[in-house]
Amino acid sequence: MKQHAADLETALSQRESTLVQLNAANQAATRKHDQTDEEQRLKLRQLEEDLTNQTAVCDSLQQQVQCQYSGQTLQLCVVKPITIEFCSSCSFGGSCLSLAPCFLKY
Repeated sequence: MKQHAADLETALSQRESTLVQLNAANQAATRKHDQTDEEQRLKLRQLEEDLTNQTAVCDSLQQQVQCQYSGQTLQLCVVKPITIEFCSSCSFGGSCLSLAPCFLKY
């Protein structure tokens, strides 16, 4: 009977020792998981900020392109018409069709 009680105490002691080791391993794994989770949250936050910044840059560039396109359209609308008048002082006898300043009027 004493031998059986001693065997049970030894088995219990080993199980308690194993339980302590498993608890320590669990705590270490939990700390590592928490640390990794926090690192991932920081990376995600940084990526979101980068995305927001890049989106703002893209929006700004798109607005600049639209403004330039709109500006070009407006410039085309305000270009003064050119009238061509034939001059009598040309060597072509009034039928000057070259782009010489003698017949361009703005």
